[in-house]
Amino acid sequence: MVLPLEEIEEISINTLTMWNKNIFLTLCIKYNIKPYRYKGDRKTVVNVQCTEHFMQNVFFPEYLKFTKILHESIEANLKEVIENILYEK
Repeated sequence: MVLPLEEIEEISINTLTMWNKNIFLTLCIKYNIKPYRYKGDRKTVVNVQCTEHFMQNVFFPEYLKFTKILHESIEANLKEVIENILYEK
């Protein structure tokens, strides 16, 4: 049985921050996906063309994993900086 090929769609993602956007763009490089923006899009908006299945089952879970790692790292470093500010002699 031959499965029909899934249709490639345009998917638009608002990455919220430039740090998240960098992770998104790095994953685009990893998977050889060409990101683009339309004139007037916010700087954090990225458009790609891929299948819905790939985005939901491969790309986006990785994006969420790495953005979580990023934010945990930022939070830990921010706490350290705040402690240094408060307890600096």
